[in-house]
Amino acid sequence: MTREELFGPVAIRATSDGAKAPGQSVYALTKFLVSMRDPQARVGFAADEESAMLAANLTETDCDLIRRRDYAGLIESGVSIYALGKAAGALGTTLLEIGACGRNMTAQQFTEMMRRERRGS
Repeated sequence: MTREELFGPVAIRATSDGAKAPGQSVYALTKFLVSMRDPQARVGFAADEESAMLAANLTETDCDLIRRRDYAGLIESGVSIYALGKAAGALGTTLLEIGACGRNMTAQQFTEMMRRERRGS
């Protein structure tokens, strides 16, 4: 039996306006963030963020999330916390601050919460 006989016809979503399918966007965004491990990529991003994002073929939504340093939005879009960690230095933050932002806390509040949880109180 063929796949089509088992599951019916397969609909392939086409994007005539040049938009990316959601998975493509997350892949490009993750690849871009992880590329910030490279010192040359960080220098290029620091010199001209817009050009760096354009060269990475990011969507406007992706670029907006990066411009606003919307870490919660980046994670909601499907980006891994590990990819954000790789880019933290280029984005001018730390993984601690990203974690705090994800919980709507200051870095100090987040640190205190983590200490309490580690002690079991």
